[in-house]
Amino acid sequence: MKNRIIVSALALAVVLGGGIFASAMAEPDLARLGGKHMRSGDCNFGGPGIDRGDRLEHKLEMMAAFLDLTDEQKAKVKGIVDAEMEKNNALREAMRADRQKLRDMLIEPEFDEAKVRELAARQADQRIDLMIARAKVKNRVLAELNEEQQEKARTIMEFMGQRRHMRGMKHH
Repeated sequence: MKNRIIVSALALAVVLGGGIFASAMAEPDLARLGGKHMRSGDCNFGGPGIDRGDRLEHKLEMMAAFLDLTDEQKAKVKGIVDAEMEKNNALREAMRADRQKLRDMLIEPEFDEAKVRELAARQADQRIDLMIARAKVKNRVLAELNEEQQEKARTIMEFMGQRRHMRGMKHH
């Protein structure tokens, strides 16, 4: 039983690592790299031709399988995630635009510290808003799970947190 939970936890960790909840993060502006598969929306850490919707759908399916969700739970979770994605589209677009503005400002001959600070502060606020949105989604999804499913999900989230911490330590 313990091995089954650990295996389930590891498997779901992979799914949540990229994360249903992290899917609210803005996608990078790959179009500026000029590759034929580098249009924003076509490629976002999933390889050419994989868009945000396809990845999200796959992650939801994996989560449903690992947590053994009922059809009703699947529908509720999908509704929660879809609603949050739709709600945060404008914020992700604003973040993308601000990142581009910052890149453009950094290559200008005259450095304007006040403008850079303003953009940096706005980006920080936007990141905070997305962090709060992800936390709300996570909380709402957990509320839809039974106790056993919640325990599995928490185990996986804990594992992923440790894994992220270990990856961060490699870079120091």
